[in-house]
Amino acid sequence: MPLPAPATFAIALFQHAIDQRHCRNGHRLNMQDALAFQWGRQRAIWQEQDASLPAQPVPAGAALWLSVADGVSASPHAALASRSLLHTLHHPAGLLPGSASALPALVRAAASAWQSRYLKPATQGASTTLASLMIKNGQACAVNCGDSRIWRLRPNATGGMAWQQLSRDHTIWQHMLDEGEVSPEQRGAGASIYQGLLHCLTLGSNQGNEPDWLDAPAGDDTPPPALENWLHIWHGQVQAGDVFVLATDGLHDSLGDERLPQLWQAQASLDANVQALKAAYLQAGAPDDCSVVAVRVQGACA
Repeated sequence: MPLPAPATFAIALFQHAIDQRHCRNGHRLNMQDALAFQWGRQRAIWQEQDASLPAQPVPAGAALWLSVADGVSASPHAALASRSLLHTLHHPAGLLPGSASALPALVRAAASAWQSRYLKPATQGASTTLASLMIKNGQACAVNCGDSRIWRLRPNATGGMAWQQLSRDHTIWQHMLDEGEVSPEQRGAGASIYQGLLHCLTLGSNQGNEPDWLDAPAGDDTPPPALENWLHIWHGQVQAGDVFVLATDGLHDSLGDERLPQLWQAQASLDANVQALKAAYLQAGAPDDCSVVAVRVQGACA
């Protein structure tokens, strides 16, 4: 059932960069991911080599806003692209919108402002993905561009957590899946050549003028939308016990879609589950920068 009153939340997160990444002069390159978390008048944007935040409470009734962005390593100034986009999107301390449904408009406006503020000859082509989630008054809105993801984990009848991907990968592989050219079972080592992005946010492009993908609010069975659009949007209701996880592709590319639900234990704490994801990612060799933000809906307030 939808929450009848303002919910209380807890968030936990981690960020980790590739340990052995070096540029030609021997210096470590910047972390290419960025993450942001914001509620009320609290706002933070991270771009750290290795950092974690244990579970933190969020005041009841606050609008909660979370984002991750992954600078595209093949583009110039990848670290700047992700960080500057989140600085543009997540405004300095101030009241957030009264409705989660305002998120797509905020992203479109930020994409335009980002172009105006940061496009220069040296930054032309700088690119980043984006996944952003806002929760307010029992409603959630998730948007993404690229292959950073958002999942909703919901308690099921067997005592576990059912994972639903709310975002949609803007990749060649996902396009092939939607077109019926491949099946999920064919995904393996050879499929990595099809993980290239079809869409991301790029300085010097005009994504803000393109239409959006939109999943209907009711719609776990919404048909796949047209693939030429740059922003995927999902609207839905929040229930007590829900967990939302945002991650750059360093997480799911390292661990695979099948393993993620196995790592998350319904009875474990938020901290324990987030640390389990980090430990598995590190054990897999930390082959890519990784940023993960998780929020648990702990219940309604009287």
